[in-house]
Amino acid sequence: MVSIYWTLAGGSAVPADSATLEHTLSAAEQIHLKNLRFPRRRADWLLGRWVAKHLLCAADHRLHEIEMQRVSVLRSAQGAPQVWVSAENPFPVSLSLSHREGWAACALALAPDLALGIDLETIEPRPRSFVEDFFTPEEQAFLHRLPVTQSAFAVTLIWSLKEAALKALRVGLSWDTRRVNVHLPSALPSDSSWRGAAITVRGIHASWHAWWCVVGQKVLTLAICTENVPEALIYVPLRHAHPVRQSMGC
Repeated sequence: MVSIYWTLAGGSAVPADSATLEHTLSAAEQIHLKNLRFPRRRADWLLGRWVAKHLLCAADHRLHEIEMQRVSVLRSAQGAPQVWVSAENPFPVSLSLSHREGWAACALALAPDLALGIDLETIEPRPRSFVEDFFTPEEQAFLHRLPVTQSAFAVTLIWSLKEAALKALRVGLSWDTRRVNVHLPSALPSDSSWRGAAITVRGIHASWHAWWCVVGQKVLTLAICTENVPEALIYVPLRHAHPVRQSMGC
């Protein structure tokens, strides 16, 4: 069975100067960074690579002696992040990234064919039209049964789980988000413990496993498409990283 390694870092918990982050970039990543025009996009992309490489080097013994500048995390033809150590073949791992307001989350499996997605969202109110346009009838009915005080949290959580599933499928928002149906328990505690959720995807007859937790004012979600439940979700603390729950057996 496979384990899922994950981490989260941002805010004052990461190096303040961009030069420290850029020092870890490969030549190919430096070229990509130069082509990013908008400062926020550059900062998010750069932080994502810093977080991803630290997680890779901490979790995968094959990279313990490899300089970070030799590792590239670039977009594949499908748009998902792909790891390269040599120019010949992608490095055999599955990796997913998410950025939000100066924070980056990363999930990693040492299994190249695992469908894996992570998403990070800020808990905030969204208009009714958002729910009507992007949520299934079952999800909308669930939201109607909740107290209004939980509405912003529940909408953010459902949306984040949809994004995580679509990232795992490597299709992103090119698919109708209503193809993903999220099933949540009636109680939605907002602490930092990992909680389970159920996901089904219309047209894909496969087993899904999903989890979520709350970190401050953000929701972190993880989804994988596989028959076998992962052995564990393992939190890998990075230098400067924000303290969260260490791990969860599955």
